[in-house]
Amino acid sequence: MTRLASAAELRSEHLIPDQFPDKCLFLVHDGDLELDSDLSLDWARWQDGLAGGLEHLQEMPRDLPADLGGFLVTGSLRLSGALLNASAESGVALIVRGDMNLRQASCGGAYIRIDGRLCAQEVIYAHYNDGELHLRGGLCAKALIRDDHFVDLQGPTQGHPSGPLTVIDLREQRDPDDDERLPKALKKLLGNSTLSLSSVRDGLRQCVPPAGLSRPETPQQWRDAVWKDHAAVRKLPKPLRTESTYLLMLDPACPLRGAEIADLVASIPNAALTERVRLAAFMCSPKSLLRLPVAFDLQTEYARCLAAVADPALYLNEVPESFRPATMQGADQRIAALG
Repeated sequence: MTRLASAAELRSEHLIPDQFPDKCLFLVHDGDLELDSDLSLDWARWQDGLAGGLEHLQEMPRDLPADLGGFLVTGSLRLSGALLNASAESGVALIVRGDMNLRQASCGGAYIRIDGRLCAQEVIYAHYNDGELHLRGGLCAKALIRDDHFVDLQGPTQGHPSGPLTVIDLREQRDPDDDERLPKALKKLLGNSTLSLSSVRDGLRQCVPPAGLSRPETPQQWRDAVWKDHAAVRKLPKPLRTESTYLLMLDPACPLRGAEIADLVASIPNAALTERVRLAAFMCSPKSLLRLPVAFDLQTEYARCLAAVADPALYLNEVPESFRPATMQGADQRIAALG
């Protein structure tokens, strides 16, 4: 049975914290609950009377209050999917009086308390400092990843499916010299992932399993991987070898050095070497155009790029003298410039 009850009615029996006022309403499911889906605690999924994964329960109240405080399960909770709280600043509270089993969890701004054992096939990611995660009956998971989040872990711990639990604290283990470098323990967990720390954190917030974070998937993830190691561009999947992907990599914020930009340009297939891509490469490093295929007229390329930028003087000194305006192009000049 699923019903609405106030914090005052529930407080004594179910130990509702004082941070929830007496009039605060909870959605209560009496007994055990099994959902063949994810369960979202993000407010966006609970608007307009919809619950984040509970919509199809037969006993669901038709109209959920806009200021609903939380969801209480008086028994155990089993999810075939993940517990999603991607929002770092808020969320519907979750209290489970029994055990909880799921694939993975992202714990953000919500108050979450599991009185029994929490068992996850993948990882528990606890992020930002607005929420709380209370695990009263122990934890079984591949890893617990703490990212500036309050975690109260009581009871026995175990790795999944066996062995010790891996605990990774991103705040303590982050590289002081490179905010985007993965801590060693996290990199090992992700199979020597080439992704940046920002990309991994974004994926974990959305409950992407570790296997999905071992290799870049989106153009943005590939950009981050290439910015970290420019040689990664050689592994770019063919469907992503497009103008838009290379423009992301050649963004003005690109941190790669001139020689690395040149190597990147040399790896771009002819079909993707559009005028926009060539101009972006020029703006990152004018000398990188020397790595264009021989079919391109460098004299014309440099003249076009200098004409396209707002302040040619900023780039002129980086243009090989042989290809500056009013000079003649020739094979010997190109060889001299490359040397």
